[in-house]
Amino acid sequence: QHWSYGWLPGGKRSVGELEATIRMMGTGGVVSLPEEA
Repeated sequence: QHWSYGWLPGGKRSVGELEATIRMMGTGGVVSLPEEA
């Protein structure tokens, strides 16, 4: 859960990593990997 700190206030610097994590979770994984679809 090294990405958990991204959810905490002041972790705006990690917004990029956090967004990438969300996409990997499946929220946008399909869109990020259209070749996988």
